[in-house]
Amino acid sequence: MYTDKQCASFTHEIASLLTAGISVREGLDILKEEAENDTDRNLYGTLLEKSEKTGTLWQALEDVRQFPDYLVEMCHLGEEAGTLDEVMEGLSSYYEREDDIKNSVRTSVTYPLVMGVLMSVVILILLVLVMPVFREVYNQLGTDLTGVSLTLYKLGEWIRKYAFILIPLVLVLTALFIGMQFATSPSSFLYTLGSKIKSIRSSRENSNTSRFADGMHLCLKAGLLPERSLELCQKICEDPDSKTRIDQVIESYENGEDLIESLKSEKVLTSAYARIASIGNKSGRLEEAMADISNHAKDAIETDLNNRLSVIEPVTVILLSVFMGLILLSVMLPLLSIMSSL
Repeated sequence: MYTDKQCASFTHEIASLLTAGISVREGLDILKEEAENDTDRNLYGTLLEKSEKTGTLWQALEDVRQFPDYLVEMCHLGEEAGTLDEVMEGLSSYYEREDDIKNSVRTSVTYPLVMGVLMSVVILILLVLVMPVFREVYNQLGTDLTGVSLTLYKLGEWIRKYAFILIPLVLVLTALFIGMQFATSPSSFLYTLGSKIKSIRSSRENSNTSRFADGMHLCLKAGLLPERSLELCQKICEDPDSKTRIDQVIESYENGEDLIESLKSEKVLTSAYARIASIGNKSGRLEEAMADISNHAKDAIETDLNNRLSVIEPVTVILLSVFMGLILLSVMLPLLSIMSSL
């Protein structure tokens, strides 16, 4: 499967060729000849063969199974609407943005993750190896650990005893947490589980809104009727709930209800986004309003992500520092008291 960076490069190249007046088939032939490695050369050759057979680029992209569903469906939309060059340029910006976000996440998460791992190792060493030494010292002084220090000592013993269970469990929980942040398949268990968490659900809803608004913008700009635009946009939404809501909007619109009110009542658009769409609809610039909604939703996703990442580092350091300090104080203060009384 192509990465976001590869998708951005591919769609940008196709958009540039189409803008220059070169057909899709000629463009794929050019990309094949200029490919830097055999893998890309073979892929472009396969795309060229399949596009010649099917007559469409989107069907060729779907057949090779190397591109995300969103890219394939948007290509389908662009070919049907006659705006493939604009769609490809938009997809290029979209995947560049996705790649930048993921790089930002990796960079922002690396430091607190490393800090968390190192401090967790230090805490484990204190509990498992150092606490028994302190207990021996206390025993030699004719006393024993009490209160918090005794609880921590027993915790260390329990960790030693069940380490063979705890280590795999921690690894699984860490993988689940990371998976919930990045799972994108609606059929995925992690996607469903992550959607139960408010902050993650908010990002997913903004992502669905952005995709829907992007699709509506391209369809309406190409001159398609709202009903046909809704049908095409339904295909690019991966979330089953979003598909159901759009289906309800189509039914309401066919029954003569106002499009914007239907989008609002079915929760395809929030009240704030519906107001933007309503103003655009009344002024005859609905396609531009949809572009604005998409940009607002993308900005909301980035803001939400940055807010979450900005909390991870200080919270991790504070919690681990407090816990490590508690361990040391729980054994050092009573020991100092004993030593001073000798």
